[in-house]
Amino acid sequence: MALSINAWAKFRSFREKYGDPDLIVRAPGRANIIGEHVDYCGGTVMPFAIQQSMYFFFSKVNAGNEYIYLDCDADSEHSDGSGLLKKLEAVLLKHQIELGNFRVAITSDIPIGGGLSSSSALCCGFIYGLNELFQKDLDKTDIIRYASAAEYGVGVKGGLMDQHAVVFSKANKALYLDCNDHSFGYLDLDPELFQFELWDTGIRHKLMESKYNNRRETLELAMEELSMHKGRKLDYNEVKPEDLSVLKDPVYRLRIRHVISERKRATEAKRAIETKDIKVLAQQLNASHESLRDNYEVSWKEADWLQAKLIEHGFSLGSRMVGGGFGGHLICLKNKNAAYDEQELLCAYKRQFGIEATKREVRASSGIGLIRSAELL
Repeated sequence: MALSINAWAKFRSFREKYGDPDLIVRAPGRANIIGEHVDYCGGTVMPFAIQQSMYFFFSKVNAGNEYIYLDCDADSEHSDGSGLLKKLEAVLLKHQIELGNFRVAITSDIPIGGGLSSSSALCCGFIYGLNELFQKDLDKTDIIRYASAAEYGVGVKGGLMDQHAVVFSKANKALYLDCNDHSFGYLDLDPELFQFELWDTGIRHKLMESKYNNRRETLELAMEELSMHKGRKLDYNEVKPEDLSVLKDPVYRLRIRHVISERKRATEAKRAIETKDIKVLAQQLNASHESLRDNYEVSWKEADWLQAKLIEHGFSLGSRMVGGGFGGHLICLKNKNAAYDEQELLCAYKRQFGIEATKREVRASSGIGLIRSAELL
């Protein structure tokens, strides 16, 4: 685990002004192979940490706390005015976790608002660093719990997938997480067979300003209606396709249809990875995008256009939007034999939408951790 080129340049600039920090933390972003918008309703998901990361330079100081953003406003996605980092401090104090005074400088390679979980990297990295700096003996589940509490505190009603991916990921493996009981295991991602890319549509979201929370609330209302019909409270995993006819509102039917079908796709994708069946995995990715577009309605026109073109021109065997939606990236299962000119596709995208798309290869990387001084030499 080492600093990226960008983070290394920021570190040198920081060190010239402040000296060496007491410790450096890397908190990765995440991609999710499949299982989108089911983490908050007990589904199964398959995320992995990516090499793009957020870096924290922590030092103890004599008085006051200081937050330094070295290249961007890492808190820009949260517009409540008080700042997510202070929300995190408040959560820790609420649980009687006393802290000393500190300085933290933050730099990031994760695109903010790109659907790659920059907010969870920020939350988990900050708590992890304070835990190490002041030796508070928090375990990884504590870090996840406090990080998610702070994110809920600024109004994003997500699940716990992102935090688990940031904290527990391993290199060359996908996390197979049951969001019902939070048990998880690992799936081997053969890097020669399963090669992933992230295509950035150039559209950014702000989840608190999007309809993200509305999707969850609508889903919960649909479940209430189904529970009333059955005469008892239902779990999401009990709902069957034939139950959809009970729902009077067609929007409720669409939302539940996505959850049912996405849970099934996650099971099929897991089997495909275990058996190294790249064709079946690709099919599940494409079907997931279709459901996110048509049933859950969290896709956006640029993503739909690009996803279709990636398949049409053979760049991707399977592709779908990743993250909460309304902007960000596509995750693509790379076709190593693609013959079409990538620049032609990028130029066509710019002609179509007046913005630029970009692509980066991505691999399953290790989760949160310290960068040791020896790695800076």
